[in-house]
Amino acid sequence: MMADIASKRMDRADPWQKLAQECTQGAAYDSNERQPHSGSKCLPGTRIELLRTIKAATEDGRRKILWISGEPGSGKSTVAHTVADSLREEGRLAGTFFFSRMNGRRSTFDFVLLTFAYQLGLQHHRAREVITKAIADDPALLAPEKSRLDQLDRLVIQPLRILASVWGRTGHGMSLVMDALDEGVPTGTGNHHFRASISSLALKGVPTGIETLWPFVSLLARLVRDTTLPISNIVITSRPSTEAVMRSMEFADIIQPIHIEDFNSREDVTLFLRNAFEEVYRTQNLSVSCPRPWPSDEDILILSDRANGRFGVAATIVRVISQDQPDFRLPLVCRMLQRSAKAAQGDMSKLYDSLTDYIDTMSEPLICRYPFINFLLIAFGMVSFAMYQSRNDSLEDVSRDL
Repeated sequence: MMADIASKRMDRADPWQKLAQECTQGAAYDSNERQPHSGSKCLPGTRIELLRTIKAATEDGRRKILWISGEPGSGKSTVAHTVADSLREEGRLAGTFFFSRMNGRRSTFDFVLLTFAYQLGLQHHRAREVITKAIADDPALLAPEKSRLDQLDRLVIQPLRILASVWGRTGHGMSLVMDALDEGVPTGTGNHHFRASISSLALKGVPTGIETLWPFVSLLARLVRDTTLPISNIVITSRPSTEAVMRSMEFADIIQPIHIEDFNSREDVTLFLRNAFEEVYRTQNLSVSCPRPWPSDEDILILSDRANGRFGVAATIVRVISQDQPDFRLPLVCRMLQRSAKAAQGDMSKLYDSLTDYIDTMSEPLICRYPFINFLLIAFGMVSFAMYQSRNDSLEDVSRDL
């Protein structure tokens, strides 16, 4: 009983600690939860024009939502991480939230405003005082069921008004960065009337539940439309369909779209592949079994061609090859990608699974993959079972032996 009373007193006395518990710490761009992705920045010398365009847009003085869109595997999260890191170095980063469908608290909009409030409170003690007083006055502000408009006003806008004088000395407006915004859209639900209203756009890939995004973007729009607030821009990444829907509605005046595919990244991906495999060659001591150059220029060309400018595809390929016996896996992956151009398209997890399944199959002894061969060999008395069981020959090799 006494413990319960003490606990309640602690909750009332330390609303800041309660906020720290209720917000999503793992959504910060550099959080430990995002490892190894939290250390993922654009490779030096790559994405130069894209990053230059984004930087100019965040510094031009026009209040906006800078919406960066790209297909799966285009490297949106790495770009968002690089932008956030650059803004922090310049003292212009107000907060970040990196969504992820794989994490329950990062796959919903319920904790975004709480997370921003916590990050704002870390910026200055006066902002923290405003936030803790608001929570002490109304602890329900921390509940997901609470009006998001109330949360925005009392936990984000009011602290921002305090920070306006502090940040005004920087000479630049501040930025929020949100990655993979469409992964905060719930799946499996949807308002059919809302979707019917956007059907005339003839958009493909519009996610079910997109109607939940509109009120959230409306909240974000308040931050850039209110000229008394120090947030001059919000950097968002998503797939193209989500950006197109939002821009077609009432946000066209404040959304500046940037399409990753408009920037040629094929040479950047080739550079990424060469650097990644150089690291594999060095760390796995392949000099004993693989003479340089490894991979060969021909192999790099095959992999780069199939990646088609998509960093996610290139990173998945490197991940598969580097897991075990890279010198054995490299030719298998190249062979599969040459035979099936579609293998490198679509979802990265499916690409990973298809590559690893192919490697596992090709790693089996030939006799396991083609049981009928053993019958033929024994029937004709030409070679022994053991001879082929210990080899990993191709079907063509066996045909020649026969």
